[in-house]
Amino acid sequence: ESSRLSRHPGYSGVPLEASSDEEQLSFEEWIRLNDAAVSWRELPDGVWELKAGDVIRDVVGGIPLARLTARPVEHYRFHYLAIALPDGTEQRYEMEKRKIERVLNVPIGVCSAAWKSAHDVDDVCKGVMETSDPVLMVAGPGTGKTWFLQQLCCRLVKVIQSKGQASLLPVLIPVQKLARILRQHHNMRGMELLHAFLEMDYTQYVSLLKAKFETKELILLIDGVDEAAGMRQTIEAFIHDILKPTGNRIVVTSRPEGVRLPLYCQDFSIIKLLPLSPEQQLSVIQHFLKEDEFLSSLFKLSNVRSGHDKVFNTEFDKNQRLFVESLEPSDHFKLEDGAWDPSKRQKALDGSDLCVASSLDSLYLQSLQEAMQAHVILPRLAQKLEAYCETSQVLKIAAAESMVGTIMSEYGLDDDNEYSDLRKVCVRLCLLHANTKPNKKTLEELWNYVASRTDALYVSAEHFSPLYEKWLSTIQLHVGEGELKIQRGSIKDPIRVYEKAKNDYSDRFDDGSLPEACVVDVLRTRLVCRSAEAMEKMVRMLQNDENVVAVEQDSSTVVRLKNMFHQGQLTPTHFRFKIVTLQLVDGNASF
Repeated sequence: ESSRLSRHPGYSGVPLEASSDEEQLSFEEWIRLNDAAVSWRELPDGVWELKAGDVIRDVVGGIPLARLTARPVEHYRFHYLAIALPDGTEQRYEMEKRKIERVLNVPIGVCSAAWKSAHDVDDVCKGVMETSDPVLMVAGPGTGKTWFLQQLCCRLVKVIQSKGQASLLPVLIPVQKLARILRQHHNMRGMELLHAFLEMDYTQYVSLLKAKFETKELILLIDGVDEAAGMRQTIEAFIHDILKPTGNRIVVTSRPEGVRLPLYCQDFSIIKLLPLSPEQQLSVIQHFLKEDEFLSSLFKLSNVRSGHDKVFNTEFDKNQRLFVESLEPSDHFKLEDGAWDPSKRQKALDGSDLCVASSLDSLYLQSLQEAMQAHVILPRLAQKLEAYCETSQVLKIAAAESMVGTIMSEYGLDDDNEYSDLRKVCVRLCLLHANTKPNKKTLEELWNYVASRTDALYVSAEHFSPLYEKWLSTIQLHVGEGELKIQRGSIKDPIRVYEKAKNDYSDRFDDGSLPEACVVDVLRTRLVCRSAEAMEKMVRMLQNDENVVAVEQDSSTVVRLKNMFHQGQLTPTHFRFKIVTLQLVDGNASF
């Protein structure tokens, strides 16, 4: 920090108070004792300059006025310009910088009819240096007008330094401070307002800046005319009637509605500030928050949501949006009184309730078990799991995946397409076993327990899989093959079925039935509509509950529909979709 002490013109060795209040010192003695290594010199107008020191008293006529400390971070100094004075000496001019060091390299785009070649802050800086025409920069709220002006100020200082044009000085003038001065001094007009501001914000440079103003060597950066509230017209009159005629360079920022544009059209070059791109906004956030992961993710989430809204509003016209949003959700898993309907639970193929199987009949579960037994996977996993749990209380997914991957690689089971289900089931089984406390079952016993409780469910899934495929093909034909893309999901694995039943459905019914019977999304598919028309056709079909597969005794019925297009059901990302639960019927069996 650089600080200055001003001597009273009549000062002649009057003793000054030391910071300890223990002795009286002359000004020269006080200087020497505070910092012998500091170079002091007396500048014109009785201004003493020092380059260090932490406890200093500002003294006029030997009377201590205030203790000077470092300015707050938001007001620390940025650059020093060596200004030639009339008597051949130099003075250092310090330009204030407010929290902008980290965002100096974030590009801010501009467009201008007057300056067609201006596309960023550097171009505006060049234009301001080359011409004395005043400039008005307009932009909406929160789009970076103040950042733009602060960046421009820094660019101007750098250009002035590099080209040796130290006669020009930029001065940043927040309009809020001008308005504050006007409220305190109602009768203040004309140059008095500028002088009062300089006295307040640039105390040590008042004489210098006044002289530069008279010689048309100031660059007045006036920030936020729209923030003058009830004094806007007074501020505009100050700009147009007092400042502009002097010939000093002027750059003014405001919201479009905050100024009377006709006043500026004739003499001002009007520039529009372009909004920051999502990448630029993220760069600013990372600079200020030191790459805070949470806020960066939150910002990315906001961009995803905006993107989804844009797609929806672009691809769907108003009537289509209203239609897909207005579809009322339905849930036939519940009775009219709101209770869960026990008849809507999964049944065995013979219509009986699901029960624990004594042997596995599902081809899917049989294939998993055969692979586990053929390669002795579960005993090997149990050994690794036991060793891991001795040193760590919680098994994480990465550790479980590493254990399973190591064992499967030893047996050459690396083909992700062929063994992906086996790998996924083994990882989930390890996590379930390790994180279930207390667990009296071995890993193999836990697998047999889960498989026996889910076997009947997979037998039904395998039986209805061809009918499900028929439904998908028929609905694709109904909507249009090129308009509907089918993305088949993998079958829900038995460990996940067991966990979901235990966590979500164990208390739904109290008749002793297996909670696994409440799991209805074993077979899953995503239908991607490629146009608003395809989505509308799909919605109308679902709305009418059409039986699109009605061949002999086969049928399908929409049991539940969740409308995530509805405003009250939007997810945080605004990703819009509908979840349809379909009941397939084959004779007396259903799924």
